[in-house]
Amino acid sequence: MDAGRVLAFRRERMIAQWKKHLRDFRKAPAGERFVRRYRAQKGSDRPWARIAFVALGIVLIVGGAILLVIPGPGLLVIAFGGALVAQEFLVVAKALDWLELALRKVYRAGTRIWRQASKLARAAITAGAALCAAGAGYLAWLWFFDS
Repeated sequence: MDAGRVLAFRRERMIAQWKKHLRDFRKAPAGERFVRRYRAQKGSDRPWARIAFVALGIVLIVGGAILLVIPGPGLLVIAFGGALVAQEFLVVAKALDWLELALRKVYRAGTRIWRQASKLARAAITAGAALCAAGAGYLAWLWFFDS
């Protein structure tokens, strides 16, 4: 086999493993996903991979925190970094499982309030959110470009 075919085979195998991990993660019940992923990863015999996951997770968390103050997907990047770190630390995995349940409660309460709200209340909530987003964007603009 030539080197190109070997690399293609390894890439396909790695993608298949990622897909399997994602399917297992989705199948797990809410509130247990991260701890189950931690336990599945615990038997890994590759210490260099553990170090790489933690380092990449920390970099993503810091990068996501920076993206919170500028326009960008900061929360999503922080969540992905936290998931990488949770694979290696049980405390982080338990914290993310708890956070998932808490965010699901907030989401359900918010959707219930939104459904029960009148059109005028929905318009006011939307206008308030738009004003907050515009204010945050203006402050980010001032912070970065108007020193």
